[in-house]
Amino acid sequence: MVMKTFLNHFDVDRAVYIRYSERVPQVLYNDTEKEMTPEIMKIMEKSMRKNAGGFVISKISSNYSEHQDITSIFGDEDVCSMVAIPFFNNAKIENIVITYVLMKDNWHSSVNRYMLDEDDLNFYQLLFREVRYALNRLDAYDKIYEMNTKLYMSAVTDQLTGCYNREGFYRKLDALLKEIAGEKRKPKLGVMFIDLDNFKHYNDTYGHDVGDFVLIKMADIFTEVCGKDGFVCRYGGDEFLIFLYTDDRDIFKEKAERIYQIIDEADGFSAEISEKLGQSFSIDKQHQISCSIGIAAGDHICTENDMTEMIKRADDLLYSIKTTTKGTYRI
Repeated sequence: MVMKTFLNHFDVDRAVYIRYSERVPQVLYNDTEKEMTPEIMKIMEKSMRKNAGGFVISKISSNYSEHQDITSIFGDEDVCSMVAIPFFNNAKIENIVITYVLMKDNWHSSVNRYMLDEDDLNFYQLLFREVRYALNRLDAYDKIYEMNTKLYMSAVTDQLTGCYNREGFYRKLDALLKEIAGEKRKPKLGVMFIDLDNFKHYNDTYGHDVGDFVLIKMADIFTEVCGKDGFVCRYGGDEFLIFLYTDDRDIFKEKAERIYQIIDEADGFSAEISEKLGQSFSIDKQHQISCSIGIAAGDHICTENDMTEMIKRADDLLYSIKTTTKGTYRI
């Protein structure tokens, strides 16, 4: 937009704007119909280093031929007048701006109109210095935004599994409550409270690296099964929550059974752990990783208390499973 505005307001026809990021050139604007190949940009950079203050030339200037390395890029027969401006930062080239006037059939009858001069060079340097500052400010804003995003993600994400952590879970719920606050239709929501079975055996017998690996693999299973129907949280230790935007018992049953199917097919992650350890690994069935799941849902979950009560009901169901028959689910 800046370049188009520039071209519309000044008597120039074509322009190219090149910016260097970590010494790598990036073409931000180019309407010259000439491809800025790496070879061409090397020629331009070499010329700009020789002419650190920039230059202005025209067909009638005595130094026109001195800059043929640049004019030939855009066509000697096509360029009537040109301004080229480099910007440096600590001797490193940061920006290159080249703009020019095309040859006209009657250019000789209105010479002054088509010939750029030192005044144009000075003015364009001032103008594009401001453009350069603006781009640097935008970069700074982008970096701050990226940093803040990373800080936020680290605050709400479990670093091991990539799922939401407990803080992230409650922030997500808070946002959900605000979203549904104005809705007349009461939302239908549910939660699967999951506790891993036999995780301690893996962790204590084979070490924390294997334990962490199992946590990651189980989190991957929960994330896969959840899909886009909700979100997953590592609630703490070896406890996970799958929060779904439904209260349909059949959907919860289907997802729970899919979890057990994938876990059964994984065979205790023996093959993956063997590869990780670089040695054969096997574990008997009674000690293989599994999980117990308590499920609660409702169609009038509207407040934080409703959410808390639903999670508590799922936790109570989970507790009853853990104290009786592990490795199953209850709704």
